[in-house]
Amino acid sequence: MTSTLKTDKIEGVTASGTVQMPAGHVIQVTESTITTQISTTSTSLGATGHIVSITPKFANSKLIISLSGGEQTYSGSGIIVGHINLFREKPGVAYDDIGQITENTIGGDIYGATHGAEFVDTTHNTTGTINYQTYIKTGSGKTYYYNYAPSYCVFKVMEIAQ
Repeated sequence: MTSTLKTDKIEGVTASGTVQMPAGHVIQVTESTITTQISTTSTSLGATGHIVSITPKFANSKLIISLSGGEQTYSGSGIIVGHINLFREKPGVAYDDIGQITENTIGGDIYGATHGAEFVDTTHNTTGTINYQTYIKTGSGKTYYYNYAPSYCVFKVMEIAQ
């Protein structure tokens, strides 16, 4: 025997408005896209201003953060190493460095290489708003481009039920 459930809206029984989804299901996705040019010549990490925010429905959710697009390029010849670190800001806690999510070595006058990084955050433990921001530096003092305008750089967070 087969049963069919038809509905236009699912709501929680309590006033919270939150429905517990089975483990592995996507709860929500947020994203931030930039087209502005961002670069550095610093050998110390500095904020890009590229921020994506999410307010998790559950404190134990898995948050998958991804970075794609952009154009990692540089001016000048020789070899340059570009580093991108992920920083997290939680309610009442300043930005902290979660770690390096990508390192790129480029030689010669190469333009147009894109980002491709992913990080899984299982330690956020909050239902308050979380801001993730990328920080960049170069290993050589040459100009490293996080995004060479007018390309698109997309920063996403996906909440997964546990």
